Amino acid sequence: MTKAGEKILAGAQDALDYLRGDRSKGCAHIIIKTESDYKRALKRIESLFAAKPGTPEGEELELLATAVSAYEDIHYRINENIRGSNG
Repeated sequence: MTKAGEKILAGAQDALDYLRGDRSKGCAHIIIKTESDYKRALKRIESLFAAKPGTPEGEELELLATAVSAYEDIHYRINENIRGSNG
């Protein structure tokens, strides 16, 4: 494996460890791969909801919200062809 590949895998593992509760390394990127990771992220977001922007907690909240949004876009996509009774 190339050094670049190793770096990507290490970053992905750090992100998963972070999401699972290991905050020792910090994390610049968060990847949600499973429904279990998704649920953990939602719980963590709930605990960070009052975080102020610019603080470490605020940055964590922003990262988690972005990761959750990406996961939801893939796994909970709303069918745009479905219209309500008014549409």
